[in-house]
Amino acid sequence: MLIDLGDDTSNGASWETFSLNSLASEFKGFDVVSVAGNHDTGDTVADQMRDKGFTVLDGSRSTSAACASWAAAIRAARA
Repeated sequence: MLIDLGDDTSNGASWETFSLNSLASEFKGFDVVSVAGNHDTGDTVADQMRDKGFTVLDGSRSTSAACASWAAAIRAARA
């Protein structure tokens, strides 16, 4: 699992999605949990993260539940 803590771009402009493409390429096959950082302004970065299959944390109950289920799966795999 990769946890991406954001600031993947300088200002969230659409031309900067190359950085997200690189991230998705390098970690292909990983579950990616991500949050848009303060430099990732606007909807472009979060939308691109979702398009690439990343789980984007937004503070909602559904993303919290997804993280809890991943944590349980990791604990079970370690047991």
